[in-house]
Amino acid sequence: RHHCGPSKYIGKTPREIVTRFKDEASFPWYLVPPPVREKRFEELWQMAHRANHKAAVQAVRALTDTAHDRGAAPAISSTLGGLGPASASAPQRLNRSAKRALQSGVEAEKLVYSNGPSLPHRQR
Repeated sequence: RHHCGPSKYIGKTPREIVTRFKDEASFPWYLVPPPVREKRFEELWQMAHRANHKAAVQAVRALTDTAHDRGAAPAISSTLGGLGPASASAPQRLNRSAKRALQSGVEAEKLVYSNGPSLPHRQR
């Protein structure tokens, strides 16, 4: 059962997992859609990781998030002015054009109001 998620959740429904392991008062039930709440966790895990089922992915993320565990530290979002834990710890991902701009070596100020070529790699 190495491919079914955390072993402590195997055989339990999301309701049982929240009752046993999570803080029931603050658990975000809106992240676990109602049709998914009665399925066993290993079913949800398979649906999420093999079939990429949207509701199952959302439910698995909510259930495995350690921020909702009993005795976990309070949410970071209240101390950061509502930015949330994802924006505090994860770096911003660059899209393709931003990566090309970084690799070009041209200063950002020259790219803002330039009358020349639109792409920095064409400047010579």
